[in-house]
Amino acid sequence: MRDYALEIYASKEVAHSALVGDVVIGDQKYKVTTVAMSNYNDKDGIVRRMTSRMDDESQDKMLSNLPGSSEEWIRFMGRHEGAHHSRPDGLSVLAEEVRADKITIADLSPEMALAAQDVRALSNCHDKNPYT
Repeated sequence: MRDYALEIYASKEVAHSALVGDVVIGDQKYKVTTVAMSNYNDKDGIVRRMTSRMDDESQDKMLSNLPGSSEEWIRFMGRHEGAHHSRPDGLSVLAEEVRADKITIADLSPEMALAAQDVRALSNCHDKNPYT
């Protein structure tokens, strides 16, 4: 699966994430979502990308107090992007992002769920387009 994702990156630009679609391996069908590795390879990168409109000092302070390992934040981001595969028709961008967050947060530890909600809220406070 990783080789397939790397193939996708080599064949075209993926700026944020891409819903690649269905992949069949053997008799199993999988949904595939790729997430741009350069932005999301660790906790620091994920949180800085989510809060990119905040100044560096604010980001540093937030990261110094933020729970969760890089692995947990990578899982959070992957699950969030993967949740978009089941997007119902007709949802606004805001409604879809909230839906994907709710699906993702339901699978996290209470501490990680609260941290993810806090980062999302803080990022939207500083965002000129608070729908993503």
